[in-house]
Amino acid sequence: MPERRKIKRIISLEERQLVLNSNVVKSYPELEKLLLKYDRIYKSDFEDTPDFCGEMQTFILYSFKDVVKEASKEWVAIFNDDEIPSKDKRLWKRCSLCNTRNKLIFYIRNRISSVELNVGSECIKKFPHLYDAQGLSIDKIIRNRNKELDKIERINRFNAAYPGTEDLIKSWRTEYDSTPVVVPFELHNRVEELIKNANTVYTEYILGKTNESSIPLFGTLIDNYKELSKDIQLHVRRNINKKYICTLAIKQWLIDNKLKEVLTSIMKDSGFLTRETIRFIYYPPFVNDYLEAFQGKLAKTRFTLERFRDNSLTLKYNGGHGENFFFECTAKAFMYAFGSCIMDDEAYISEDELLSVLALTWSEQNISKMIEKFNTALKRTPYFLKLYFPEDKIEYNDRGRKLYSTGQAKIFCNAQKKLVIANDSNVLSVLDSLFKNHISSWKSVEDKDKFAIGNISKNPYLSSSEPETDTPVSSAKAEIATSLQTELQKPASTGDAIDNSKISIAEGYYLVSKKTTHCPFDNNLLEPKDFKLAVYKDKHKQSIESFLQTKLLCCKSCNRKYMNQTMLDKFKK
Repeated sequence: MPERRKIKRIISLEERQLVLNSNVVKSYPELEKLLLKYDRIYKSDFEDTPDFCGEMQTFILYSFKDVVKEASKEWVAIFNDDEIPSKDKRLWKRCSLCNTRNKLIFYIRNRISSVELNVGSECIKKFPHLYDAQGLSIDKIIRNRNKELDKIERINRFNAAYPGTEDLIKSWRTEYDSTPVVVPFELHNRVEELIKNANTVYTEYILGKTNESSIPLFGTLIDNYKELSKDIQLHVRRNINKKYICTLAIKQWLIDNKLKEVLTSIMKDSGFLTRETIRFIYYPPFVNDYLEAFQGKLAKTRFTLERFRDNSLTLKYNGGHGENFFFECTAKAFMYAFGSCIMDDEAYISEDELLSVLALTWSEQNISKMIEKFNTALKRTPYFLKLYFPEDKIEYNDRGRKLYSTGQAKIFCNAQKKLVIANDSNVLSVLDSLFKNHISSWKSVEDKDKFAIGNISKNPYLSSSEPETDTPVSSAKAEIATSLQTELQKPASTGDAIDNSKISIAEGYYLVSKKTTHCPFDNNLLEPKDFKLAVYKDKHKQSIESFLQTKLLCCKSCNRKYMNQTMLDKFKK
């Protein structure tokens, strides 16, 4: 009868050679006989030949890898390597372990027997301990050897009773971690405790910390796991198709997003999401599954869900007569605010609740329509708004007094986002009050034209020493330009900013009285800070005469800059 095909190699030629050339093999005479007879050993050899008794099969399957590891510790490099310069493979040396020719050869010596071997560059990688033995004394190697031999023997005895112990414990962890739904907290704790105990029983035995009486304890743990596994599978069968059961995908997402406390709460609720825990689940596939349900909760509003992409929701306000505006919100914020409502059939989301978490979609078309709506409401007043979208700037205008003021568009628009859904009467009431009572930093339109004041945010000098030629600041003695961008501007409030005919400070920079200690816009304390200013040679700003250091008062909140008369006088000197 022809010999059967070899199946599943257990001992390679390299491992055989290393062990046979090591002193450790003398401790296993039966193993040595087999290695001398077979250059490689396959699992199918157990059935084809009578050379492998049950005890030897167990040893080879579960203990031989530790023999290889121990054998590799006997060896140390004599010198690093020897590279054969010739490209002719026939001139390359053969590896003592795998018998193949190698261009790069490492030379190693057995610390106990002084046997020398040359090892190819690939084989040397398979035995990392070949490097670790360097510097160890023979006595220490022998002492360690005795410990390792005892450990190998204990591994063999344990696996004779329970074959593949380590793999069995790993399989329990894999099986539990792949459970398709979250299990109740009590079951979870039982699994964790059982796996921990199994590892302890096995590890302490093979390290010699316990005696033979501990081996049967593992059998009890095996029986306990079988019963526990049945309880878990019963939970899965009963609940896998139920609404709001926490799935494996959500469990893993919670772990990945460092939300283990939420996962623990879900376990304590028998593996189900509740009105409290669902607020923290912004896992994209989960949110996507409930978009239709959320749309139903918007039935009493003029909003519709338009899109969910990149973990962000886009909603459309349908005001009629072409008044359609877009808003957006992160899935995280939306679920935290409204996640629980999908579990309540009677709950609906109101427009005010929506607007508390939504922000206007920042597109030129969307924001331009908003400003157009506001100007329509203001058409019978002297006031109007002007948007500079690329510069993120809003300009407040009083055509009656020929005055203007500026602010940051994004802050203004989101502060007034509720007016988007208001009627013209309410819009007029709010904006009229804003213009009359909350803007004090008015500037003359004539001065604006006279000094050609533009948007300083277009001209930052953060990365360049050469300013542009249209720097929007002038004075009687010199042209002054800040080296920093105009910071965020909020709609102005009451304050004591004053005008001075001899100097014009650009947007966001104001001349104030000496007594001013707080920001006229938001009443926060002003702090002096150093700034670098450019002084031009002439009014045409064609070249810089010098850079000067000066101080400006800076508001920590809105970042506006101010200069009082004392500071201005020092600067002029």
